[in-house]
Amino acid sequence: MVRKLMKAVSGPPILRPLAYLPVETRRETRFHTYGLAGVVQHRHCLCAYEHDRPLIETIDKAAVEMCDTSDEYVRVYRGQVMHPIVGLTIKGSTEEVSIDEEVSFEVSVGGGEEVEYSLDFGDGTDPTEWSADLTSKHKYFVPGLYMVAVLARQPQHLNRRVMSEVTYVRVTAELVNENIHFKCPKVVEPGDPALCNLTVNAGQQMEMTVDFGDGSPALPIPLPDVPVRALGVNVPQYKNSKVTYGTALKAEELLIIPLDEKSLDSSAAIQALEGYGAAPGNMQVFILRKVCPEGAECSGHGITCFEPSALCVLNKGCSDSCHPFPPQKTSYSIVKTFTLTITEGHFYLKSSSSFRMTAGDVLAIRSDGAQLAYRPVKSGETPDYITEHSGDGPISSDNFREVKEVKHFIRAIVSEPLALTVPHEYVDSGHYGIKLSVKNRWTPKDITRESSINIQSTISKMRLTVNPPDASVDQRVDITIQLNKGSNIKVLWDFGDGTVVTDQIPDIKSSQRFMKSYKYSQPGVYDIRVKAENLQGETSTHHQLIAEHPVHKNWKIVSNSPQLLPGYVDINFTYPIDKILPTNASTIIDFGDGKREVWPVPDTEWEGLHVVQHEYEKPGKYNREVWPVPDTEWEGLHVVQHEYEKPGKYNVKVNMSNIVSKQIRRFQVDVLRRITGLKTVAKYLNPDRGYVGGIGQNADYFPIDRQINFTFATKTGDIEYYVIEMNGQPLKNSTDNVTSFITHEPGFYNFTFYGYNAIQKSNASTIIDFGDGKREVWPVPDTEWEGLHVVQHEYEKPGKYNVKVNMSNIVSKQIRRFQVDVLRRITGLKTVAKYLNPDRGYVGGIGQNADYFPIDRQINFTFATKTGDIEYYVIEMNGQPLKNSTDNVTSFMTHEPGFYNFTFYGYNAIQKKSKSYSLPIYLLEPIEGLEVYDVSNDTVEPEIKRFVVEFNKMGTNSCLIVDYGQNKAEIEAFGDSRSCRLTFPDVKYTLMGNLTNPLEISKQYEKPKDYRLKFSVANQISSAARDYEKPKDYRLKFSVANQISSAARDVSVTVIEIDCKPPLLSIRNRVTNWRKGIEFWKSKPIQLFSKTIVDCNATTVVTRVWDAYRLEEENGTVAERVDLSELDSYRKSFLYVPPFFLPDGYYKFQYSINMTSPEPHPLLPFYASAYTFVKVVRSPIAAQLAEGAQSRVIRGWGQRIRFAPGEYSRDPDDENNKNFEIKWFCRRVPDEYINANLPDERQNFSEPLYDRTGIDEEWDDSDGGGCFGGGPGISRAPDLVFSG
Repeated sequence: MVRKLMKAVSGPPILRPLAYLPVETRRETRFHTYGLAGVVQHRHCLCAYEHDRPLIETIDKAAVEMCDTSDEYVRVYRGQVMHPIVGLTIKGSTEEVSIDEEVSFEVSVGGGEEVEYSLDFGDGTDPTEWSADLTSKHKYFVPGLYMVAVLARQPQHLNRRVMSEVTYVRVTAELVNENIHFKCPKVVEPGDPALCNLTVNAGQQMEMTVDFGDGSPALPIPLPDVPVRALGVNVPQYKNSKVTYGTALKAEELLIIPLDEKSLDSSAAIQALEGYGAAPGNMQVFILRKVCPEGAECSGHGITCFEPSALCVLNKGCSDSCHPFPPQKTSYSIVKTFTLTITEGHFYLKSSSSFRMTAGDVLAIRSDGAQLAYRPVKSGETPDYITEHSGDGPISSDNFREVKEVKHFIRAIVSEPLALTVPHEYVDSGHYGIKLSVKNRWTPKDITRESSINIQSTISKMRLTVNPPDASVDQRVDITIQLNKGSNIKVLWDFGDGTVVTDQIPDIKSSQRFMKSYKYSQPGVYDIRVKAENLQGETSTHHQLIAEHPVHKNWKIVSNSPQLLPGYVDINFTYPIDKILPTNASTIIDFGDGKREVWPVPDTEWEGLHVVQHEYEKPGKYNREVWPVPDTEWEGLHVVQHEYEKPGKYNVKVNMSNIVSKQIRRFQVDVLRRITGLKTVAKYLNPDRGYVGGIGQNADYFPIDRQINFTFATKTGDIEYYVIEMNGQPLKNSTDNVTSFITHEPGFYNFTFYGYNAIQKSNASTIIDFGDGKREVWPVPDTEWEGLHVVQHEYEKPGKYNVKVNMSNIVSKQIRRFQVDVLRRITGLKTVAKYLNPDRGYVGGIGQNADYFPIDRQINFTFATKTGDIEYYVIEMNGQPLKNSTDNVTSFMTHEPGFYNFTFYGYNAIQKKSKSYSLPIYLLEPIEGLEVYDVSNDTVEPEIKRFVVEFNKMGTNSCLIVDYGQNKAEIEAFGDSRSCRLTFPDVKYTLMGNLTNPLEISKQYEKPKDYRLKFSVANQISSAARDYEKPKDYRLKFSVANQISSAARDVSVTVIEIDCKPPLLSIRNRVTNWRKGIEFWKSKPIQLFSKTIVDCNATTVVTRVWDAYRLEEENGTVAERVDLSELDSYRKSFLYVPPFFLPDGYYKFQYSINMTSPEPHPLLPFYASAYTFVKVVRSPIAAQLAEGAQSRVIRGWGQRIRFAPGEYSRDPDDENNKNFEIKWFCRRVPDEYINANLPDERQNFSEPLYDRTGIDEEWDDSDGGGCFGGGPGISRAPDLVFSG
């Protein structure tokens, strides 16, 4: 029997041999594993499983007493099996699992009955309850390596050892684009470390590479893991015996969830909220933060206990005798709000905001139908609290009520962001693009960030030199600056007359100089300002320059010297009336007799003569007179009179000067006393009595042959000699006052005596009758006259006057008559400009100088003169004639912004054009329709806040100022630097670049807070403002106002934490000014391309559509809507409009997107649109000279070619149109070419050569182009047919 059984062992075993153990031992353990056992002669044991029983029962049975007598018999025992647990194993469905991804664990055993299992997943959650289930599922929400342990027991034998086995699972986190933030400083000095900041909110086993853009190698750098932890109680994923459902909160109640202050050493970013719902619905989760007594947020990690003695220093907490929460008299404010929709059971909701929590923050919950499950409070745990609160005010811990023995299932999954500084040193100045790439092995594509940095040297102090410091008009002025250091510098040269020139300097060498030459065309005081700036800062300096018309040598100075005393010496100043007078000049006349006079030389409207009179009293060297030259309305003649007290020769010095020039003239004035009271006494020589008087009643009889002495006497005068005439004939001259005469002939003698000097010579005079009842007498000089005498007469009224000039002396008379035509001279012409304001009527210009005006408004120019008869006014614009006006008011209007220089003249037939009056004005487009769109949901770090700024009209030279609402007042400006400086002189800002329409801007905030953003835009004629305040529900008031228009709008903005953002639209080559729309030929298709960026995790339905509108050509308003529905592409992102679909004109194309959700959504629907303007124009004529459209023809001798452009050319818009205007040009190539931007008469053609007979080809004479024998130029032939 034994042999049979042993033999059976080699096959399918029935009874298996046990070890050779004592039978007693074997009996005690026979039922440990096997259900059947056999003993052979008390020495050998054999065992079999229960399922082997049917085979054993087929063996023949023997009597009991036979069992121990031989090895042929086996005693078989059957009992109850007592299987221990053996072969316990656990295996996960995967070794790596992502966050929030379910993993299954399978448990198996090799042996054992009635086994129960409990799994500890290693993440801090409670182990599963004991059960016989061999499969368990679990999700992990914090990355890391977890040890999962299975415990196995047999409840019927609790005294036996509990078996355990472990396995491991790694929880991975794929890198998320929103969790990587990279920012570099705007500007750094060369050689200084450029410190770029990298913040990673979540990630493990990461590696980064940085390309700094300067050619340095980009090497991979491993990054440490970002710590992630859970704040709050562990949340079960399935309902168990500890999960309890309670009652819902009241509407005014807040559930306060304390968090362990020691869990955080620094701020942490919220990644998700996890909890267990008892009832579905909505709830609001608030983050509460302590508020210090001053109202600011409390910082640090302090612990507050009710009793000071209860503070335990070692564990940074409170002793058991006091409660660590809530702190006594602590106030909290709401710093963050999450709106959640939960279901019954476990929930895990990711956060897209990455809000930063700090130590001491508290969770608070307000229910809107939702209800949280809870469990009992464990020993040593802080319970939850309830308080009443409504509104947004502070929350005081004095009102907290403890929820007895309850701990709600909710916790925050947070990460402690990894903040690294990535240093790099740049040697050379420049603008460098920096590219960062971060990856780990679970992210399929690298996450990249791009930034830029400017390496610029700080600008040294600037030195400015202006040569000459003051200048004449049209004189070259050299403006030189010297800089010792700096790079990437923008230099603004403001010459003070409205001209600003910008230079870009890449790098400054030591003591490098830069010069600009400039000429000033008008006199004035100019403030020359030079500013050098880069991102490191700026430096500026200025110089005040005076520009004046100089004193030229065109002056003529004539005096009426010699002159007699008493009397005046006239010094006449004349100047050509067609020459420009000096500016602010004065003339100092030193008369040489100790006196002087100052004459201010006039700037304009002078007749060209100034007379200075001076009377000298006695001979000698005399002083000077200063003549301040008048500035305006000079008649062209100035007379300076001076009375000398004594006779003599006087040296006169005339010094005429202004700041920029000087002219000196010297001449001599001869002054003598006038001869008056000349008398002569005649006496003859009586031999007895000496010289006696004549005989007779009149003492006029004298004897012949006797010497007669004539004795002269004068009342006044300087006499060179006496002139004696007898009977009208010269007798002799005498330098003595006594002269003698004797004759032998009796008779009547008429003696005439004169006193003579070089000045006083004749007795002729001129009487001028001016025809207006007034006259003037001019004594005509006898000799040494310069040949010119000017008589000035001022008529009081205009008209035609008959002038009579009577020149006579005793012996003669001459009379002349002529007519004088008198008109009042036009002086003091001024013009005032006003524009039509719809609300206020005609008002003056805007700005400090009132020289800014809006376009599309009528501007009236009103003329006024001080004096003058005007036939009409002449108006010129930018140096070109505009129009004439007989009225003193004329109007002007334009649609084009720009600088316009208007020049006005008064005109009459005598004066012709008066002195001009210049009025430079700036016509600007006003700002209209400022809109600010928020295209992101969060303003807190590390989210980047993005805005889109749009205008209906951006305006000319506009500047946008953006105040992001931070305490450090980081204000940015967009626009022209000069415009920003003029419109916002009191604002300290950073100029970021040009202002575009639309303008996309972004800002990254460093600290969670409510921010109020202000957008201000202005130019010289208008301004607008927008405010934006965040978070929660806000009502924003947008106001736009300027002197010519105003607008206001209220906008409600709802900001909530749901990961769906409005779409961003753009159209390629977008044009926002309807007058500057992109031109498309009528015969060509219109193709418009759009781009849409959508960031939305919700289920949406997106509708796209193109709309078109025809605009009025006068004002750009919508005339009618164009139906595009027949086009296949009108509901696609690319619009194709076929040729000839639209007639000529202006069009507005608008692309719109409507995002809706099939399910209720707090944000949707979203609507966004973008527009552009298009101008459809007639297609150009397709010109064709010859059949086949040859561009080059080589003719042989005698071959013919026919040019017929009227026949072969075509109009693409109308094939039947042959009404062409044809001009023929012939030129020599390649030297001569046609410039389509120039008129015919200015084309680059040599002179036509009509006479070719003088050409000698042997001497290589030029034929001048030789086109058809007539040289190059324009031909009028409609068609040409010729043969060679």
